[in-house]
Amino acid sequence: MKRSMIALLILMMGLYACSSQKKLTADAPFTVSKAICQTWIGGMEQTGHGTEVTLTLDAFAMDQITLKELYFRGRVGEITMGDTTDGIQAKCNFFEQPKEIAMHSDPAREVGNQPPRVRSKKEVEFPFELKPDEAVISYMENDSLKFFKVGNVVDKPGRVYQSRPNN
Repeated sequence: MKRSMIALLILMMGLYACSSQKKLTADAPFTVSKAICQTWIGGMEQTGHGTEVTLTLDAFAMDQITLKELYFRGRVGEITMGDTTDGIQAKCNFFEQPKEIAMHSDPAREVGNQPPRVRSKKEVEFPFELKPDEAVISYMENDSLKFFKVGNVVDKPGRVYQSRPNN
C-alpha cells in the first residue's frame, strides 16, 4: 500500500512538470505579414544599445486579444502596439544600458558601484528553442495565455544615432 502511494505521488509529480511547459499554437487569430529585427547604438556612451523587433500584423480583433511578450534570441520583452499605414505594428525593444563603474585607489570613491546582478530564474531558463530568425509572441485569448511562433525575422542593418554637438 505504501509503495503504491509513493508510485502514484511520483507519477502525479511527473505529469505536473510536463503540463508546465509552454506549448505553441499552430494558428493564431492574427497573421504576421512582416517581421524585422534591427540593432541600434546610441549616440553617446551612456545612452546604451539594443535590438528592436518590429512585427507588422494584419487587422485582428484587438478587443478580444492582448499581445503580451516577445521571446527572441534568448530574451523576453514587453510588446507595445501602434497603428501605421502598413497595418498594426507590435514592437519590442531589448534595451541594454552600460553600467558605470568607478575604479579608484580610494575605496570611498567606489561606493556607487553596483555588485554583479544575479540573473533571475525567468532569465536563465528560456522556455523555447528558437533559431536566430524566429520569435514567439505570447498573447491572451479567452482568459488563457497562448504562444505563437513567428519565422523569417529579417535582420536589417543596424542604426547608429549621432550624438548632439556641444554648443
